[in-house]
Amino acid sequence: MTTGLTESPTAGWPGWEPAAACDVVGLCVTTDEDVLNQVTGGLRKVAVRLVLKLGSAGSTALNLLNTMVTPDNVAHLSGADPAAGAAQPVTYSNDNRKGTLRMSKLALVTGATSGIGKAFAERLAGDGYDLVVVGRRQERLAEFAAAHPQVEVRTVAADLSTDAGIDAVAQVCSGEPLDLLVNNAGVAHYMPLAELPAEKARELVNVKVLAPTLLARAAVGGMVERGRGAIVNVAGMIAFSGPAPHSQMPRRAVYAGTLAHLVALSQTLSAELEGTGVRVQVVCPGVVATEFHERQGLDLSAVPRMSAGDLVTAALRGLELGEVVCAPGVEDASLLDAVFRADLAAFAGQSPELATRYRAG
Repeated sequence: MTTGLTESPTAGWPGWEPAAACDVVGLCVTTDEDVLNQVTGGLRKVAVRLVLKLGSAGSTALNLLNTMVTPDNVAHLSGADPAAGAAQPVTYSNDNRKGTLRMSKLALVTGATSGIGKAFAERLAGDGYDLVVVGRRQERLAEFAAAHPQVEVRTVAADLSTDAGIDAVAQVCSGEPLDLLVNNAGVAHYMPLAELPAEKARELVNVKVLAPTLLARAAVGGMVERGRGAIVNVAGMIAFSGPAPHSQMPRRAVYAGTLAHLVALSQTLSAELEGTGVRVQVVCPGVVATEFHERQGLDLSAVPRMSAGDLVTAALRGLELGEVVCAPGVEDASLLDAVFRADLAAFAGQSPELATRYRAG
């Protein structure tokens, strides 16, 4: 493999090897808005086209949706500092748009303007991910983007309690080469079912059931095609609270039901995707120190709470460990294993015969 840029393209990159014999015969840069909209969907301000000669197969043009090829050539076009250091190894990967390759990872986070979602977005930006951040408040989205100039941040103002909002974000999920989807957006509406207004019940189900289901559906096809990716659904330990008596905790049937849906969806989807390279996780925290409860008029300042940062640490480490259900505050993971074994035992214990306890005496 001859790149035209160095005698040994893998020098200094342990573990890397040339993927195919090719020569670099051209390198072009564009900042034309029409071209960028066509090639990157408006996600980037600069695109680089690398023209390769692939053996006897002729030449092909590949659009690289990240400008840092080396620190001293095109990096300055995206505001990068050429003095920041040596060029880093680049992973080229299919991004589901014809003729386009991408060099940086891309994550979409819903509910990214505060709390857990913002903590996810900040951590991922720090890890070098380009981001699509979704939230209801455009001014907060803009503030986040302005505060993270080191990565590309695309803002999408959308209300996931509405069909239009869900469809708009689903279009991004299906059209962009996501490496990670974080379904975090949420509302609480803690109250018994008989007291829950219909519009609040509809909002809750749309945000915590319909939106994550349809966004995962939109993203998963491209992830499977590319052979990699991850979907993280943010639920909560209340998903496991159904058997609790009334005296133990307040009733919030719809909220608990939506979180239980995310647990079952994530577990089943993970099984569906075995062997595809796509991972699925549901993260189930307890009480977290965010604005979430304050917006419901609940003062939990005296209650011990986990930080959003610790939750994100657990979720990302849980992905590395292969956990499908991540419970950041549960020290004894065997407790979760016991729950899941009991679930499967009950499922396996069914029979077409009527159980004895239901037969007339």
